[in-house]
Amino acid sequence: MKGRWVKALLCGAVLAPALALSAWAQKGPKGPPPGMEDDRDLPPKPPMEFDQAGADKLMELLKENAPEIYKDLENLREKAPEKFKHKLFGFGPALHDPEARDSFIRGIKAENQMRKVMQQVKKAKGAEKEALRKDLEKALGEQFDARLAQQELKLKRMQEEIADLKSRIDKRRGLKDKIVQKKASELLGDIESWEW
Repeated sequence: MKGRWVKALLCGAVLAPALALSAWAQKGPKGPPPGMEDDRDLPPKPPMEFDQAGADKLMELLKENAPEIYKDLENLREKAPEKFKHKLFGFGPALHDPEARDSFIRGIKAENQMRKVMQQVKKAKGAEKEALRKDLEKALGEQFDARLAQQELKLKRMQEEIADLKSRIDKRRGLKDKIVQKKASELLGDIESWEW
């Protein structure tokens, strides 16, 4: 008798999630089932402390260069503050690095232009629509160039970090005997402990 109850409980534990998933699939929601959301589109989580002064500075930059994006972010700030912080965190490098800021501004200006052209394209018909296509391609080309510049800058920074790390490794390799002797002396209590 006990065996039947155990089997019934196990079947219920296995079938309940399957039935819930099946019901979810039949409703046809917009996105993955609850608890299985995909957060790959979100930038990395913001640091524990949100830099309000930096956020305000970045919002001013957006207000001057991409008013539509600024307006969207202001709405997000009011309606979903955590999503606003995530979104803004993705723009962080533009605040602290003049080179990154230039390509960022070029990119948001191109995106702003692309949005305007797309609104015009949606309303246009025939030959006018074809003429607007050239404007759209120009804006997309500028956006592509800006993104490429951002990637090249990221690569440049990574290469600088690698060169610095290689230099430090080579230096430590040359000082191996001294470092090992010093660490042995620390462990044996001959000298005061230093940072390893």
